[in-house]
Amino acid sequence: MKHIFIVDVEDWYHGFDPLYSVPPPHTSRLEIGMSYLLDTLEKFNAKATFFWLASEAEKYPALLRDTAAAGHEIGCHGLVHTPLYSLTPAKFLRDTSKALSIIENISGKQMRCYRAPYFSIRSDTWWALEILASLGIEFDSSILPMKHWRTGMPLEPDTIHSIQTPSGLITEVPITTRKIFHQRIPVSGGGYFRAYPYELTRRNIAHRAASDKPVVFYIHPWELDPEHPKMSKGGFMKFSHYLQLESTHKKLFKLLEDYSFATLMEIAEQTLIRSHEIKPAIIFPLEESMIYEFV
Repeated sequence: MKHIFIVDVEDWYHGFDPLYSVPPPHTSRLEIGMSYLLDTLEKFNAKATFFWLASEAEKYPALLRDTAAAGHEIGCHGLVHTPLYSLTPAKFLRDTSKALSIIENISGKQMRCYRAPYFSIRSDTWWALEILASLGIEFDSSILPMKHWRTGMPLEPDTIHSIQTPSGLITEVPITTRKIFHQRIPVSGGGYFRAYPYELTRRNIAHRAASDKPVVFYIHPWELDPEHPKMSKGGFMKFSHYLQLESTHKKLFKLLEDYSFATLMEIAEQTLIRSHEIKPAIIFPLEESMIYEFV
């Protein structure tokens, strides 16, 4: 079966928690990791969904167009990598409208899918789904269905499902988890992909595939650029950011050898058809639209 491959298109300094402000100058190195990703995906005939920050799309318009021309899916990762819990609904509406317009104008592609920075759709930012639906977004991949110190919704399903909002239906594609000792842990992706031995990643993928459900894998370009600048301070945030960066190339090559990958919307649509989902699994917890509160 095919799994979902996602790239969050952001530069290395976006990879730190918002509580840790990376001091300028911010040396841009996005092209290094992106070039490796595009070449490697082509080598294995794999397609991916690239969630672009609008700020990076404006800096690298040719790279965005090259990504789209290679047959990859283009989505929106926001305007400037601000977590949703730092925004008001009105600010999120304005910023996301602007981000969608920027990415669409450069890529020539209509934006139908979205991922929030830091997986920051959670119980206190649930309103974002209605705003996204009002802006034409049909697919979201912003929910981390587990406990996490910064974000997370541990009671949400970790399988592809539909959510009915007052502004329309959204298909949610959450991060894949596995329950071990009554706790959900991520199957693979990002820092977890770097931290896990590859054999654990392989077993986690096999466990999910055994139930005929795809894995949602994600990565950042800077994770394929181990020579990007090193911060001298940062504690745990510094540790997690640089953890086993040198292992990512080898593990990614092995992953693409062992498994087949395609885009988020393609696999999500196929999954819903196979599951015979007729009505939304989750109903938005509001009886009336909140859009009037946002403007």
